[in-house]
Amino acid sequence: MEDGTEVEKLTFKDVNGLVGRNVQLRRLMHSLSIKHDQIDAELKEKFEMELQKHIDEESSKVASVLERSEEQGRMIESLHDSVALCKRLYEEELKSRASYSRLPETFPEDGRKDLILLSEGSQQEATKKALEQASEQVRNLEDDLAKSR
Repeated sequence: MEDGTEVEKLTFKDVNGLVGRNVQLRRLMHSLSIKHDQIDAELKEKFEMELQKHIDEESSKVASVLERSEEQGRMIESLHDSVALCKRLYEEELKSRASYSRLPETFPEDGRKDLILLSEGSQQEATKKALEQASEQVRNLEDDLAKSR
């Protein structure tokens, strides 16, 4: 060369060596790419499985809370029914006691006492029966609550 710079000459052997290195590097890149894709797929699968596990756990907790709230709603309704029944019985008892005080004086004293005792006995039986039913409902609700826990 005229300007004084040296030019390197590549031989066929040098080019062949470079091509060989290029092929090796491409193979290495390809295997690394495949490995990367495999690891990526595994991580994605693990993540999805973990996510599904957490979703299932939380869904189960929500379902349990909803079930308990429904049970408590039924228990509250039953208690309201029991209270209403006791209130009705109490009001009926008050009405019947008020009607006793208005009984005419024309009945003989012995007959009036017998009538009052008979009426009080049937009221006591009705009250006792209603209280037993209410107690039974409360026991059933307590059993249901214990089972749900």
